[in-house]
Amino acid sequence: MTGTLRRSLEELHRSSRQDLPSLCNVLVQINDTPVWVSQQGGRWQLRVRSLSNTVNAFIAVHKAPGETGLDLKYTKTSASLLAMFDEVPLRRLLSPGEIALVQAEPRHSSDGELFLNVQAILLLRPFQTFGRIQVDYESRCARKSYLSVTKGVGTKPPDTLHMGSVGGMVAHEVFSRLAQQENRRADTPEEIFAHALGSETVGSLVFLGLKSPEDMKAALRPGLDVQEVITRSEALRRFLASDQWAPESDVLNNGIVVAPDLLGRKHVAELKYIRPGSDYDDADKQRGQIEAYLAWAMVEYGLPEVCSEWKGLLVQLHPQVDEAQRVRTLQAQPELIGGRLLKRHRLLALTNGAWLPAPNPDECNQCEFSDKALRGEEQQAAPACTFHCQMERGWECYTPPPGRACPLIDKCDQYNRFVAFERLDQFNRLRADLLDEEEERAAISQIIEALTGREGGEATGLVLGGLKVLEHKPSTLKVELPPRLQVLDFAHRDEVFELLCEGRAAGLVRMHKRRGRDQMTLSEIHSSMRPLATGTLVALRAVPEWRVSPRDQLRYLDLVQRHDEPPMSLRSGARRDRLPACTELASIEQLSPEAQLVLIDAPGRSALRTAAQKVLDWMRSSGTGRILVVDAIEGLQPAQEFADLSDLSLSEAFHADTLPVAERLRALVDGIQGKRVWCVPREQLTGIRLSTLVESLGRFSDVIIIGAETFPLLAIHRCLALGKRVTLVGQASASGPRAESLQARQSELYQNTLRLLLEAGPSIFPAQVEQVEIVRLPAVHGCAGSDRIFKFKGIQRVSRLEPHPCAAPEEGPEASTQARVQGEIELTRFVPLSLHQVQKRHVIVEVLPSERNSVRHLKELLKGITARSIERMNIMAKGHLDTALLGERVRIVDIQQSTVSASPGTEHRVTLRVPHDRFPFIQERLFTSRTEVEELLAFAKQRPQEQFHVTSPFFAQCLLISQLAMEKEIPNVIVVPLEHLGWKRPGGDRNLLVSTVVTRSNPGYPYPMNDLGRLIELFTGDYAEVHLFSSKEALTHHPVLLRLTSPRL
Repeated sequence: MTGTLRRSLEELHRSSRQDLPSLCNVLVQINDTPVWVSQQGGRWQLRVRSLSNTVNAFIAVHKAPGETGLDLKYTKTSASLLAMFDEVPLRRLLSPGEIALVQAEPRHSSDGELFLNVQAILLLRPFQTFGRIQVDYESRCARKSYLSVTKGVGTKPPDTLHMGSVGGMVAHEVFSRLAQQENRRADTPEEIFAHALGSETVGSLVFLGLKSPEDMKAALRPGLDVQEVITRSEALRRFLASDQWAPESDVLNNGIVVAPDLLGRKHVAELKYIRPGSDYDDADKQRGQIEAYLAWAMVEYGLPEVCSEWKGLLVQLHPQVDEAQRVRTLQAQPELIGGRLLKRHRLLALTNGAWLPAPNPDECNQCEFSDKALRGEEQQAAPACTFHCQMERGWECYTPPPGRACPLIDKCDQYNRFVAFERLDQFNRLRADLLDEEEERAAISQIIEALTGREGGEATGLVLGGLKVLEHKPSTLKVELPPRLQVLDFAHRDEVFELLCEGRAAGLVRMHKRRGRDQMTLSEIHSSMRPLATGTLVALRAVPEWRVSPRDQLRYLDLVQRHDEPPMSLRSGARRDRLPACTELASIEQLSPEAQLVLIDAPGRSALRTAAQKVLDWMRSSGTGRILVVDAIEGLQPAQEFADLSDLSLSEAFHADTLPVAERLRALVDGIQGKRVWCVPREQLTGIRLSTLVESLGRFSDVIIIGAETFPLLAIHRCLALGKRVTLVGQASASGPRAESLQARQSELYQNTLRLLLEAGPSIFPAQVEQVEIVRLPAVHGCAGSDRIFKFKGIQRVSRLEPHPCAAPEEGPEASTQARVQGEIELTRFVPLSLHQVQKRHVIVEVLPSERNSVRHLKELLKGITARSIERMNIMAKGHLDTALLGERVRIVDIQQSTVSASPGTEHRVTLRVPHDRFPFIQERLFTSRTEVEELLAFAKQRPQEQFHVTSPFFAQCLLISQLAMEKEIPNVIVVPLEHLGWKRPGGDRNLLVSTVVTRSNPGYPYPMNDLGRLIELFTGDYAEVHLFSSKEALTHHPVLLRLTSPRL
């Protein structure tokens, strides 16, 4: 949300009547239920407050804006917006605690109240995103919406990498380059080509070249065609001069993922390189894309401005297109956004199980959900719509007279089939875990937004400010780091941040390169940023890095269920009853070529690096064919035999060359083909590129997964499809894939894959695997006793562990503090009063810090509250604990009671507060101990001849150490957050200094000190000495610290 319309409630309250903006976008938190007010033509009124909880206002949705007497600039409220309030299931979503983005005309009433008068745009949960196709098409059908949102059924056919698709990308990028270029005649066609191709397009061209050099060469032809068409097309030249264009951007992503090819100051443009009359030449779909871009531009830039001044342009680039059809224009209409917001609102209600009307036979168009797919992994699966209908939703085959039969009754036999309910329950439990995780992540995004601009955002490192722009070129930004970040290794290569300029989001950037201590180069990701002047101060806002998507997992579960397989078994195929032979070996050198699956447990990242190198050396010496390495780590040798196939590396090599474009690409392809080891990031594993290569070149001889502890178990089938042998190298003692909700962390889907395979054994190994070999290695380095605590096989070189007890809070000022993170997420439930009850209550309760239930689970608990459970509460019990209301422990904050007339519509209200600091993602950025920092830095300063790495489980502590190290001018420390510790070899002879921060459990230790698998890196690093700075209380009570520092235990 980056538009100039953005305002805060605090700004609006400070403004006088004359200074109020005519229109603004405001993020608010709903504070009450919608109320109908009959005066002034009638309106729905909704009390809201600012995210900082400091000021209040009202949302007003008028039935007849002309009768309000407010001189509003609109005369008609969107019918779709009124429908959100008129339909009871949809209105219930507008409950206290929800976050909404509203576009409103602000007005002060005579008594000083602030009213936000909304014409059309009220966007609930702007941090929960849906795809454009989901909103525009899937939402039309109740079944399709349910299956795609809740069941994860795939809505897109499998893509292919072919000359036409890549050629379209080339045409888009060349034209986009020309649209942005001020002097378009300065460059030759070859120079335009060289500068136009972005990293994704270069990557696709290279993979296409690996499949077929002729196809790669042909895919470049559209780029030349586009340049030739421009020279003879007056319409295209007028288009290029009509606006200042920026490439596709995420600037319109407000609760939806939508990206126009080009975005101007008054235009959105979609580029098409489609031959007229082909199967892809669908005028209705193309028009729908433009309408969607205009609609979501209204959210960002204002409905009145977009409707009056903006245009949507469909630009046809193919040489065979008639000149009269080259550029088509579409005018924006207010109803474009209203209907889409209503559809999105219904999808939100669907995720809560609150809105799912019976299917309408007239809306069924016999889509791909009603029949088997023609290709891909869904080919043998049962049709999604009929399969899930009777089994899980209970849609009726016939509706009572005068109703009609289900349109799929002739295709469906579910009503006549037996269902294994135990298996069904297991699938639904796993789906619930994934939906828990998805909602938890949306809540964290909401918290990050709320903390931006507050003291807590800087203190926790959610916002890293004070960066000075040194140079801003297209797609590249060079910045100077402030002193407090200069000794902090806070980002790894390719890590994504949101760039903030003047407190507002300006686009996504990726960490590209660190130059010395004080400079960093960032690359833009789909950003439409205007050039930033040298000296401009910017900030980086954290973007949570979750590499295992709940949506991907949901889709896999759906396929497994429709294939009639058990959910957590990899055993599919004809030989389910034949278990593979498992052999445990003493070393990597004993591996045999016959095994199809190899599991290597290497405790600690230093051991993992060593094991990965040994595996590669063994494979190279054994004379196997081409090797695919997933998530290769730095330092693998010999570097000259490795080909990095990531988009970023391929793009760097492409742009560093000076040959003609075709020759550069051919040289890249030849260089890759001449190397045996191909490296790809994990994100490419499920894409179409590797599938295309395997179809044309055959399977890889080996696929190596590095860091297998966080690798999704469900992706192993994919690896076996790509390679003849799959080797997993990881840490069985470490934590599994990152999950935020407790339910997801306990789910089988988010367990350490390597550990799960080692423990479950042959019962879940894939059926096509006949032989499995297992190697358990000792840690290369480790503190004495760490092997017993973390349960791995021994230590080669013991690191000396020296504890340094520090003052507890009562022994020194500011010894242990928590960064100031105030606020909470509020969940609300309304319950009708009991019969003859005249005392209405508003009960406010708070989740205890020790309770770890997910947001979604808490919402389910709220649904079980009864009027009796509210009315029996003692009104004097403020501050006490209660377990009867929710069935879980909560603290009673307040009970407000009022006498009302006994009427059917009167309801009790229960507000459940979920503090921000209970979320693990926030907890690991909260805690600091200045006492430990002072003692740690004093220790380092006394040994100037030594070099130290410094770390802490808490990012706020790492920030504080970095800041004080620069202030005290201590040059021999580099601060490495726990997340990055161990991935690089320590330069020179360094020792490790650890600050644990925590003191007492009270009643449980905060994350990550309560996660054994996350702490293993502190004690298995490549260091001769580990110095542990911790409070005396933590050293004697924390189970890991106590056992490591007490040899007798």
